[in-house]
Order: sequence, then C-alpha cells, then structure tokens
Amino acid sequence: MNPAPRKKGGFLGFIKSLLLFVLLIGIIVSSFWVSFLLGKRILVPVKQIPERKFEVAAPVGQPTPAALQRLEEVMLEEEQRAAVREVEEVETEPVRIMEPAPVAPKPSAGEKHYYKVQAGVFSSKDNALALADRLHASGFATYIKKLENGWRVQVGAFYRKSQAQHLQGSLSAKGFESTIIYE
Repeated sequence: MNPAPRKKGGFLGFIKSLLLFVLLIGIIVSSFWVSFLLGKRILVPVKQIPERKFEVAAPVGQPTPAALQRLEEVMLEEEQRAAVREVEEVETEPVRIMEPAPVAPKPSAGEKHYYKVQAGVFSSKDNALALADRLHASGFATYIKKLENGWRVQVGAFYRKSQAQHLQGSLSAKGFESTIIYE
C-alpha cells in the first residue's frame, strides 16, 4: 500500500490562503464602502430654501352695517365720477398736435440734446393727464411738460435715435401714436 499523499503547504498553506481570502474580502468591502460614500455625496438631493410665508391678520367677524353703507356710498361716488369723466371726454375731444420730427442739428460743445418720444400735445392739462394715466397703466414712464401753447406728454428722452425708435415701436404695439422730436 501506498502511503497517503502529503499535501503541499500543509497548515501554513491553509493559513496563507485564509489570510489572502480575508484580505480580498476586506478590499471588496472597502471598495463598496468608498463607492457608497461617494454616491451619497453625489446623489443626496439639494436642500431647498424654505419659502417665506407672510401672515396677514384679517379682521374677524362680519363688517358692521355702517361700514357696509359707507363702502356703498364710496363706490357710488366713484361710479358718478367715472360717468362724469366719460361725458367730459366725449364732449371735449382732445386736440392732438403731432409735430414732425425736426432734422437734428449738431449740438454745440456745452449743450446736451435728446431724442424725445412725444405721445401728444394738448391744449388742456386734463387731457394730457388722461393720456399720461393711460400710458402709465400700460407700463410706460411719462412726463408732462408745459409748453407755450399747451401740454406735452413725453415718454422718454435718449442720446441715440435708435433707442427712441425702439420705444416708439413699443408704444405703437400697445396702440399709442407717438413722434420723435429732437431738443
């Protein structure tokens, strides 16, 4: 009979293989751990800033009959004023004097001249104010200037004519007539 074959490495080989196995498991676990930490930094959702909420204290309870009556009176007064304004506008049609844009002379050294967008010239200040209010309601900054023969409603003043033309286009897009003047 043959004696049992002897294993190579024996006990020391087994320890060596076991340590190598534990080392490989450690490397695998640590690589997963590093991947987890990196993924946590990348994939964590961005913290949102909380919305600011404003609380307004509203009066509790029903309004008093006197307050309701006063509100109704104020609303009636406003309706009457609006009706009077409509009648006045119909009776006194605004007179628009649209001046043609003069040829721009070259300014002298000390003078500043501007291209101005003029929305209208009126003989009545009330009509000029009405147009200015409509322009302001449409989002345009307006200026009213007293002239010798009336009131000018002006929308802007610019160094460059191209800027004035751009504003004039915006005005016409919203239904307003305008002229560019040079002063």
